[in-house]
Amino acid sequence: MSQRIRTFVAVPLDEPVRCAAVEVIGRLRSAGADVKWVEPEHLHVTLKFLGEVDRQRIDGICAAVRDAAAGCAAFELRVQGAGAFPDLRRPRTLWLGATRGVDQITTLAGQIESRLAELGFDRERRPFHPHVTVGRLRRAGAATGRLTALLREQADTDFGTTGVREVVVFSSHLSPSGPRYEPLAHAPLRA
Repeated sequence: MSQRIRTFVAVPLDEPVRCAAVEVIGRLRSAGADVKWVEPEHLHVTLKFLGEVDRQRIDGICAAVRDAAAGCAAFELRVQGAGAFPDLRRPRTLWLGATRGVDQITTLAGQIESRLAELGFDRERRPFHPHVTVGRLRRAGAATGRLTALLREQADTDFGTTGVREVVVFSSHLSPSGPRYEPLAHAPLRA
């Protein structure tokens, strides 16, 4: 039986954007809602979640991601606005959005999706919406009116620009104290 590794592909955030995200998490935390907040070192933009994959597939995944990334030019992504999936009336996932660079990151995610589909991974059925997850409500209905109001206040907030110069394939090790991410491969974009 082969070992399985929980795997995803993401864009890391530059430090100033990460710091701005941590500040807004602090403001949102003050609402007192039952939320599992994302640790600062884990903030990123997910391009593809693969789930549990056999260890022997990791090299192929990394090669496919490197190939996709090499075909895309580096760009800037503006992180701006806050919201929730599925929406503010029924928030489950709290996020920071993206404005400038959305077309480029959507193309990058599509290239990665295509390369991984060639390896037999299912294509994502939902449209790609670039975002930074900052928290997940622990149960439906756990949001407070104050949390919703704070999210609305951040709807147009500019959290800064992050340079998208590489994509990282991560493994995620889950534990009671929270996940631990380990980079498996760095895939640079064209300069």
